[in-house]
Amino acid sequence: REYMLPGNRTGTPLFMAPEVVRRKATDQRVDLFALGVSAYQMWTFEFPWPSSDSTGRTALQHDSKAPQPVEEKLPRINKTVARTIMKCLEADPNNRPQTAGDVLRMIKQVESDWQ
Repeated sequence: REYMLPGNRTGTPLFMAPEVVRRKATDQRVDLFALGVSAYQMWTFEFPWPSSDSTGRTALQHDSKAPQPVEEKLPRINKTVARTIMKCLEADPNNRPQTAGDVLRMIKQVESDWQ
């Protein structure tokens, strides 16, 4: 797909995966990164990287500065949920879940955490 080629940048900067910002080749893992940002914001009401800037400049830190651990903002969060969110926020796409199915498998472990 043309929009997935290196050099193309589309999306909302605060949700952009590092490979988008750095104009590298992309795949479905950019969506898993955005899911991680969304989940982080849903649980904490904040973004993983502190910033008052919503431009592309802010997105440059997504691979140069580690996100603040969600557990620091929300100590009582389920550890499986926290681990899943933080895995989705990995700067290197190879360290993120590779598919949405992987994310679902990780989240399904929450049920076993409570049994």
